[in-house]
Amino acid sequence: MFNSIKYLENINDFPKVGLMFFENSGENLLRLYLERIFKVKTACNIKSDNYNHLHLFKYDKNDSKVPLSNSNLTKLPNSSVINVIENIQTSWIIASDFPCRQKEDYINDNILISSAIVLVRNPIEVIMSKILHDYVHDRNNNTKELFINQIDQMLEDWKYFYNYWIESPIPIHIIRYEDLINEPFEILVRLVKFLLGIRTIENTKLEFLIGSAINKEAEHYYYAYDLELKDDKNSLINDENIEIIQLNFMKKLKRMLIKLNYEINHNEDEEFNWLNEFNKENLVKSVEFHDNLSNQFLTSNYLSIKLEF
Repeated sequence: MFNSIKYLENINDFPKVGLMFFENSGENLLRLYLERIFKVKTACNIKSDNYNHLHLFKYDKNDSKVPLSNSNLTKLPNSSVINVIENIQTSWIIASDFPCRQKEDYINDNILISSAIVLVRNPIEVIMSKILHDYVHDRNNNTKELFINQIDQMLEDWKYFYNYWIESPIPIHIIRYEDLINEPFEILVRLVKFLLGIRTIENTKLEFLIGSAINKEAEHYYYAYDLELKDDKNSLINDENIEIIQLNFMKKLKRMLIKLNYEINHNEDEEFNWLNEFNKENLVKSVEFHDNLSNQFLTSNYLSIKLEF
């Protein structure tokens, strides 16, 4: 099975996988690991050079594919829609935050995915770091009221995004960014089994490739940026205001936080782990899906979701 997963020339006939993420959830790190493991490029359907150029391959003097480094990004012209579409068409894994943006912010090119990785990060970190990052860079145009309203809207967007994908009819595998940081080998082993529709990769080359992928250091810009507090009582960015905001708004997400193991549910059996059970059930779906695929992919009929409004 692994030997067939290379730079895929007939990728349009191969079932694509979505890597679904909410902004600042660590998607670049996961894309990097996947490219190192499978030696295939990933793409993104968001119309932004920040997403589309980070993992495109360039060719070195030995005609070998190597990822573009961060220093190369400043030298690249704005990508044309045509080039980005070509990248999507020749990629197995398509990263996207669909349906968070407006229709015109996505490259709509009949992108169909048959399964999806859903990357999640603690919404307290995601939302607060995003809002505070924007506040610091545009302090003159931010008020406390606007600050609160932004957080309220992002909470609703975050909840809608994850409910949308968790309820999807295609096989889904959820990864927490925190687990990817703390136990990358175990998390990537589970993910690879899901992607390939197999129950074990023990004693295979895949184990070696996963180990190699995580042992090579990743540059800091692949990681999600973190919340930075300032010791300034006159600023919105202080412990007191952050605590008030968390208490007021995180109540809206309590049910989802319990599901994703960010909060303990003291009212139910603590041995039940919704996230683990969800991923186990979807591994079974993935195995069945791959078992039913024909060898020629061209004649296969399978349920897909279109990343398009």
